[in-house]
Amino acid sequence: MKTKRILIGLVFLGLSPVMAGESWLPRESVRLWQDIASSDDGNRLVAVVSGGQIYTSQDSGTNWMPRDSNRDWVAVASSADGTRLVAAATIDSKRGSVFTSSDAGVTWLERSSLMSAVTDVACSSDGAKLVVSRDSYPLQTSSDGGANWTARETARGWCCVASSGNGQMLTACVYGDRIFASTNAGVTWGSFPVTGTWSSVSCSLSGSRVVAGDQFGTAGTFTGPIWTGSLSSRAPFWTWTPHQVGEWEGVAYASDGTRLAACCGDDHVFTSDDHGGTWTPHETHRQWRSVAVSADGTKLAACVWNGQIYTGIVPGLPASLSIRLGSAGTVILSWPYPSDGYSLMQTHSLNATGWTAVTDTPEQVDSEWQVTVLAAAQRFYRLSTD
Repeated sequence: MKTKRILIGLVFLGLSPVMAGESWLPRESVRLWQDIASSDDGNRLVAVVSGGQIYTSQDSGTNWMPRDSNRDWVAVASSADGTRLVAAATIDSKRGSVFTSSDAGVTWLERSSLMSAVTDVACSSDGAKLVVSRDSYPLQTSSDGGANWTARETARGWCCVASSGNGQMLTACVYGDRIFASTNAGVTWGSFPVTGTWSSVSCSLSGSRVVAGDQFGTAGTFTGPIWTGSLSSRAPFWTWTPHQVGEWEGVAYASDGTRLAACCGDDHVFTSDDHGGTWTPHETHRQWRSVAVSADGTKLAACVWNGQIYTGIVPGLPASLSIRLGSAGTVILSWPYPSDGYSLMQTHSLNATGWTAVTDTPEQVDSEWQVTVLAAAQRFYRLSTD
């Protein structure tokens, strides 16, 4: 085992990542693929075809099954476990409809025939809280899986939406206008002085990090930047930063907040491991339409308009152990969720043979695993893959 150790205060970090080689494979057939979504583990995928059917995969894209009927599907979203799905289709130039599935896409139920063409859908981790964007009509939210709907905000050119894991933090974009956000499941909204011809928006599990793709930028440029937003506890609270320019079609935020994925029309699939600061191209030039990413950022799936679906394995980042003071004389040890294969170890000295497993069970809190320990005793901690 190769271990990287960094001593910070009372925390001893020992990381032993296993880096998989990058690989991409074409999947399914040539179709007018419109949108794609993934479960947290990247095993369950769902994609929709314009003028075709919904397709689902249970094995990371190796095999696919057609579902429901031929419709003009425009968007799809998945719960964390991939069992609850929501999809939207355009009925005609004035109407759209929302469909949900509670059995990983085997059967579908029409939930709402909205009197405006639906442009995007998003859902919470459990698939119960839904948000729908519509052009020239208010947003719509549901807290019961689509059985009942409530109109939110006002009529605007809403084009794309995103939801945090708990469904409280929502982000919505107006085409050619601003980005809006809600911290109370859509009851109230605020906007930011960031404008663009938005094609897609996504957020981390907590909703405190957002990425949005500007497809065409300002008039006459035909390319726009990717914007990232981050929420802090200090004014001005939200900070927005423009990044690499392209004809962005789809964006996705790994729920642990460490990796971004994006795709460009007639360009590449890109990933960023520094919140948009730098981008790495993958695969090749295609008419990419949408991209999805597993929670840990290592499994990517992207679809091509009048092409195929492609799945890729991209090496992930090693989990980093962090420390911060808790309450009542405690210390909180944390590392990103999900991070499979890691154990929290402890020792009273730096004797390499004296490490033992911490018996406290990690608790998932938003996008972190957390273990709270007493600060009175001096100990060293590390993450291990042994």
